[in-house]
Amino acid sequence: MTYHLAELRLHSVGERSARFTDLALDFTAPDGPAVTPADSVVWLRNGGGKSSLLSLFYALVLPNANDFLGRVAKRSLTDYVDTGDTSHTIAVWHPATSGTLDGAAEHVLVTGAVYEWADLRRPADADKARDKLNISFYAFYAVPGVLEPGRLPLSDESGTPLRQNAFLAAVREAAAAHPQAADLVITSRQHEWTTALVNRSLDPELFRTQKQMNHVEGGVEDMFKFASARQFIDLLIELTAAPEDADNVAQRLSSIASLLQTKPAKKAEREFCLESVTGLGRLEVVHAEVLAAQDALGRAEDAAHALAAAFVASRSEAQIRTDALGERAGEVDRRRSVADQQQGVAYDLLYLYQLRGARFRVEEADQEEAASRDAVNAANETVSAWEVAGHLAAKRKLETDLDANAREAAEERTRTAPQRRDHDEHAARLRTRLTICAWSAR
Repeated sequence: MTYHLAELRLHSVGERSARFTDLALDFTAPDGPAVTPADSVVWLRNGGGKSSLLSLFYALVLPNANDFLGRVAKRSLTDYVDTGDTSHTIAVWHPATSGTLDGAAEHVLVTGAVYEWADLRRPADADKARDKLNISFYAFYAVPGVLEPGRLPLSDESGTPLRQNAFLAAVREAAAAHPQAADLVITSRQHEWTTALVNRSLDPELFRTQKQMNHVEGGVEDMFKFASARQFIDLLIELTAAPEDADNVAQRLSSIASLLQTKPAKKAEREFCLESVTGLGRLEVVHAEVLAAQDALGRAEDAAHALAAAFVASRSEAQIRTDALGERAGEVDRRRSVADQQQGVAYDLLYLYQLRGARFRVEEADQEEAASRDAVNAANETVSAWEVAGHLAAKRKLETDLDANAREAAEERTRTAPQRRDHDEHAARLRTRLTICAWSAR
């Protein structure tokens, strides 16, 4: 009978960053009137706990510490059980086909593992103290109404978790009422647990292959990379063939080997014929190439003779051109010598001209300087004249004012002449009177 995983339950297990208090994953889907296991995808972000889910599931069917999936990340099962935990991993399996009329699953298989530290205390170096982690495995067939996956005694009536021994005792007690139907097995030995799984149609080696596919991201791709065809055949046989089928395979391989014994001779004959055909074809091609080469050689010889004649003519022409160029080079040298001499004379004349021009510029500058000095002197005289003109103008104005005042005074004297005469007359009379008075007083 073939089983499919229908449910995975994780209770009080997981490291602190990916803790599963009580998680039940249902992998079934409606299929007509029945509910059957279906291909499922667990979609979580990075760090959501996907690797922890797979590690705990594979630890149930592959309990050896070396098979723990988390080893690639330097983790072990001891990292998933904390102080005070009684941790459970429970897997529910449905058969591939159901014989009930209503399509309900029968012969439901339940497998589980319960983990608990001695004294309920996780050691400081848990990996080295792995032997202190108590592990028990159990498997049974569900008995409706008595022993079912959803009614496992994980805790008592008050909700307090049952410890490992109490839980296993409760499972034994429930299965005792129907021992044949439940077919309960409880063990803490790994080889006994592997045997119990195989007896219930669960092959741990198949899960080992699946674990290898999931040990890292893209592990399935690495698994199907083969260095040789033999590696692929070995994997195919390991996954598909039972060990007892080896005898039949050996007989078939023997018959194939007998058939293959004749292959080298047949292959040699075929290769001889192929090589002969190839050799004759190459001979024909080589013969045609020889004929073409002879024809090409004749044409090349004719072309070589023509080319040699052309070389002789070109050489004569080149010699003539070389002589002419030599003569032209001599003429150029003579012209260059004359030009050098003329350049020297020109440089001398240029120096003389520049010197004469400089002298002219100096004389012109001297003349300009003298003219500038005359202009400065004239300007100074003009300034002095203008300064004297100011004094003269002031003097003239004063003289004019004096004449005007003299005229005004003359006019005033003329105007006041009668008054002065009256004044003089009065003064004379007053003097006369005073003189008389003075004489009279004597």
